[in-house]
Amino acid sequence: MDTVFSWLEGTGLAEIIRSTAYLYPMLESIHIIGIALLIGPAAAFDLRLLGVGREKLRVTTAANYLLRLSHVGFAIAAVTGIAMFLPGANLIADRADPPGNSASS
Repeated sequence: MDTVFSWLEGTGLAEIIRSTAYLYPMLESIHIIGIALLIGPAAAFDLRLLGVGREKLRVTTAANYLLRLSHVGFAIAAVTGIAMFLPGANLIADRADPPGNSASS
């Protein structure tokens, strides 16, 4: 697996992210916005399923708008998460190893 992570770190996109001063912080900000777009509409839809706004909004209408927005948030969070993983793939993967693992020793 180390060769895969090393290859990921050597890709052109990883080099661009590593070498551009404000790209990584911008990716982090966009990632947080994506997470908010994922969780916010899902929470609002859950409230609608629990009966909040029963007289004003049908469940199917809420689903059409809110879940679509939640899918957009997931896509944003996934793409930016992968982009943030690339420049430090080996370091991040090594930190995920449990203590005492013979592969990292």
